[in-house]
Amino acid sequence: MGNILILFMFTILIFSTIAMQLFGGQLSKRCVPTLHRNDLNFTAESEHWLKNSRDEEIICGKVTCPANSECLVRENPNYGMMSADNLLYAGLMVFEIITLEGWSDMMYTVRRANNGSFMFDFFFSLVVITGAFFVLNLMTAV
Repeated sequence: MGNILILFMFTILIFSTIAMQLFGGQLSKRCVPTLHRNDLNFTAESEHWLKNSRDEEIICGKVTCPANSECLVRENPNYGMMSADNLLYAGLMVFEIITLEGWSDMMYTVRRANNGSFMFDFFFSLVVITGAFFVLNLMTAV
Protein backbone atom coordinates (compact mmCIF):
# COMPACT_ATOMS: atom_id res chain seq x y z
CA MET A 1 0.00 0.00 0.00
CA GLY A 2 2.93 2.31 0.68
CA ASN A 3 4.24 1.90 -2.86
CA ILE A 4 0.85 2.75 -4.31
CA LEU A 5 0.65 5.83 -2.08
CA ILE A 6 4.08 6.94 -3.33
CA LEU A 7 2.89 6.41 -6.93
CA PHE A 8 -0.25 8.45 -6.20
CA MET A 9 1.75 11.33 -4.69
CA PHE A 10 4.21 11.21 -7.59
CA THR A 11 1.32 11.41 -10.06
CA ILE A 12 -0.08 14.45 -8.27
CA LEU A 13 3.37 16.08 -8.22
CA ILE A 14 3.96 15.53 -11.94
CA PHE A 15 0.55 16.79 -13.03
CA SER A 16 0.61 19.78 -10.67
CA THR A 17 4.00 20.82 -12.09
CA ILE A 18 2.60 20.55 -15.61
CA ALA A 19 -0.49 22.56 -14.56
CA MET A 20 1.72 25.31 -13.13
CA GLN A 21 3.57 25.55 -16.43
CA LEU A 22 0.46 25.46 -18.62
CA PHE A 23 -1.94 27.84 -16.89
CA GLY A 24 -0.26 29.33 -13.84
CA GLY A 25 -1.41 32.89 -13.17
CA GLN A 26 -4.17 32.91 -15.79
CA LEU A 27 -7.19 32.39 -13.55
CA SER A 28 -6.66 35.40 -11.28
CA LYS A 29 -7.48 38.13 -13.80
CA ARG A 30 -11.01 39.53 -14.25
CA CYS A 31 -12.57 42.15 -16.51
CA VAL A 32 -13.94 45.13 -14.57
CA PRO A 33 -15.80 48.12 -16.06
CA THR A 34 -13.64 51.25 -15.97
CA LEU A 35 -16.52 53.38 -14.71
CA HIS A 36 -16.32 51.58 -11.35
CA ARG A 37 -12.62 52.43 -11.06
CA ASN A 38 -13.38 56.18 -10.98
CA ASP A 39 -15.98 55.87 -8.22
CA LEU A 40 -14.91 57.34 -4.84
CA ASN A 41 -16.51 54.46 -2.92
CA PHE A 42 -14.67 51.86 -4.98
CA THR A 43 -13.07 48.99 -3.07
CA ALA A 44 -11.88 45.57 -4.17
CA GLU A 45 -14.87 43.98 -2.42
CA SER A 46 -17.39 46.17 -4.26
CA GLU A 47 -16.10 45.36 -7.74
CA HIS A 48 -18.62 44.32 -10.32
CA TRP A 49 -17.11 41.71 -12.61
CA LEU A 50 -18.21 41.67 -16.22
CA LYS A 51 -20.18 38.56 -17.12
CA ASN A 52 -20.85 36.85 -20.41
CA SER A 53 -24.23 35.75 -21.77
CA ARG A 54 -24.20 32.61 -19.57
CA ASP A 55 -23.71 34.70 -16.39
CA GLU A 56 -20.06 33.60 -16.02
CA GLU A 57 -17.29 36.00 -15.03
CA ILE A 58 -15.05 37.06 -17.89
CA ILE A 59 -11.59 35.78 -16.97
CA CYS A 60 -8.99 37.64 -18.99
CA GLY A 61 -6.04 35.25 -18.78
CA LYS A 62 -5.40 35.42 -22.51
CA VAL A 63 -8.69 37.09 -23.43
CA THR A 64 -8.98 40.78 -24.16
CA CYS A 65 -11.60 42.63 -22.17
CA PRO A 66 -14.50 44.37 -23.92
CA ALA A 67 -14.53 48.13 -24.51
CA ASN A 68 -14.79 50.36 -21.42
CA SER A 69 -13.33 47.68 -19.17
CA GLU A 70 -9.91 46.67 -17.93
CA CYS A 71 -8.23 43.51 -16.72
CA LEU A 72 -7.42 43.46 -13.00
CA VAL A 73 -5.59 40.83 -10.97
CA ARG A 74 -7.78 39.50 -8.17
CA GLU A 75 -8.23 36.20 -6.33
CA ASN A 76 -8.66 32.92 -8.15
CA PRO A 77 -12.07 31.27 -8.66
CA ASN A 78 -13.72 29.17 -5.92
CA TYR A 79 -12.47 31.42 -3.11
CA GLY A 80 -8.89 31.14 -4.36
CA MET A 81 -8.79 27.34 -4.33
CA MET A 82 -8.83 26.81 -8.11
CA SER A 83 -5.33 27.92 -8.88
CA ALA A 84 -2.15 26.76 -10.53
CA ASP A 85 -0.02 29.59 -9.15
CA ASN A 86 2.00 27.48 -6.72
CA LEU A 87 2.66 23.78 -6.18
CA LEU A 88 0.31 23.36 -3.21
CA TYR A 89 -2.76 24.84 -4.92
CA ALA A 90 -1.95 23.09 -8.19
CA GLY A 91 -1.68 19.80 -6.26
CA LEU A 92 -5.07 20.42 -4.64
CA MET A 93 -6.53 21.18 -8.04
CA VAL A 94 -5.09 17.98 -9.52
CA PHE A 95 -6.37 15.99 -6.53
CA GLU A 96 -9.85 17.41 -7.14
CA ILE A 97 -9.62 16.42 -10.81
CA ILE A 98 -8.53 12.88 -9.85
CA THR A 99 -11.50 12.50 -7.50
CA LEU A 100 -13.74 13.52 -10.45
CA GLU A 101 -15.49 16.15 -8.32
CA GLY A 102 -16.16 19.19 -10.50
CA TRP A 103 -13.29 18.60 -12.91
CA SER A 104 -15.36 19.58 -15.95
CA ASP A 105 -16.18 22.97 -14.39
CA MET A 106 -12.44 23.54 -13.93
CA MET A 107 -11.80 22.56 -17.52
CA TYR A 108 -14.43 25.00 -18.81
CA THR A 109 -13.05 27.81 -16.62
CA VAL A 110 -9.54 27.25 -17.97
CA ARG A 111 -10.97 27.12 -21.48
CA ARG A 112 -12.75 30.47 -20.96
CA ALA A 113 -9.52 32.02 -19.64
CA ASN A 114 -7.70 30.90 -22.78
CA ASN A 115 -10.12 32.34 -25.33
CA GLY A 116 -12.05 29.10 -25.90
CA SER A 117 -8.99 27.03 -26.77
CA PHE A 118 -9.44 23.26 -26.55
CA MET A 119 -5.70 22.77 -26.06
CA PHE A 120 -5.96 22.27 -22.29
CA ASP A 121 -8.74 19.67 -22.56
CA PHE A 122 -6.04 17.11 -23.33
CA PHE A 123 -4.37 17.86 -19.98
CA PHE A 124 -7.62 17.42 -18.04
CA SER A 125 -8.47 14.22 -19.92
CA LEU A 126 -5.00 12.82 -19.28
CA VAL A 127 -5.27 13.57 -15.54
CA VAL A 128 -8.68 11.85 -15.38
CA ILE A 129 -7.54 8.79 -17.30
CA THR A 130 -4.22 8.41 -15.50
CA GLY A 131 -5.23 9.51 -12.03
CA ALA A 132 -8.82 8.39 -11.61
CA PHE A 133 -9.03 5.41 -13.91
CA PHE A 134 -5.59 3.94 -13.29
CA VAL A 135 -3.86 5.06 -10.07
CA LEU A 136 -6.97 5.46 -7.91
CA ASN A 137 -8.39 2.11 -9.03
CA LEU A 138 -4.99 0.51 -8.47
CA MET A 139 -5.05 1.84 -4.92
CA THR A 140 -8.57 0.47 -4.43
CA ALA A 141 -7.60 -2.93 -5.81
CA VAL A 142 -4.61 -3.26 -3.48
